[in-house]
Formats: sequence, structure tokens, C-alpha cells
Amino acid sequence: MVCGLLGLTNFNGEGFLILMIKNSFLFLSNIMIKRIPNISMFIILLGINTKVFATYYYRPADDKSALVLTEEKRGQCVVVAENNLDVKIENVMNELRSHIKDLNNKIDNVDNNLNVKINNLRNRSRSDIGTDIIIILVTVLISLSVYLFLNKM
Repeated sequence: MVCGLLGLTNFNGEGFLILMIKNSFLFLSNIMIKRIPNISMFIILLGINTKVFATYYYRPADDKSALVLTEEKRGQCVVVAENNLDVKIENVMNELRSHIKDLNNKIDNVDNNLNVKINNLRNRSRSDIGTDIIIILVTVLISLSVYLFLNKM
């Protein structure tokens, strides 16, 4: 299954893992924070371009497990499942796809708004250039008329 493909890393004692859990998570799937003698952990990347990591914690003593998602950019962690992980991972991935789709839509909206603003600026620039050309032509015509008038006198 997934364990065989990804490999396991064992953490024994309190130390780093307890501090990480205490500092990072308010609630971690009914795992008691006071003493965790043995936890197995592995990290998987959900999807190819999601940049969202899932960390699976498992304590063999009482068969407790938790799945924690961490987004790479913001470093925010959310507990999304406890036990029954095989069933819930698909739900989590669907939720992530939905969030990613929403973010892509927001990016597209911002991109469209920027394109509209850029086009408006281009149109203004073109009309300003046209106005400048007309002013220059009128000035040249007036200067030419004055020159011709003065040369006739």
C-alpha cells in the first residue's frame, strides 16, 4: 500500500515531534500531546502541482492515526482525517482540487482585469498620440500659412 511505497520514519520519545505538534497544531486527531512514546510518520505529496503535503501520523500502541495537510507556501496546517484514511484521502484530494480550482479562477479574474486595464491604457495612449499628431499638423499648417503670408508682403 502507500506505506510500502513511501517508506516510514520512526520518531521515539518526546523531543522534536512533541514540540512540533504542541507549537503547530491545536488539535491533532485525539492524539494525547502529553506523552507519545512511538509515532511513525511519512509525508506524501498530494497531486503533482498542488504543493500541498500530507503527513500521516500513526501510533501503534493504541492504533491512533491522523492525517495533517500542510500547504508549502503559507505553512498552514490543518487536520483533515482520523482513522479510515483510505476513504477520506479521496475526499481530501477532491476538496484540494476544488480549492485549487477556486484559486485558479481568482487568478484568471485578476488576469482579465489587468488585461482590461492594459487595453484601456493602450487605447488612451493611441488617442493621445492621435491628438498630439493633429495638434502638430495644425501648428505646422498655421506656421506655413504665416510664412507664406509674410513672404508675399
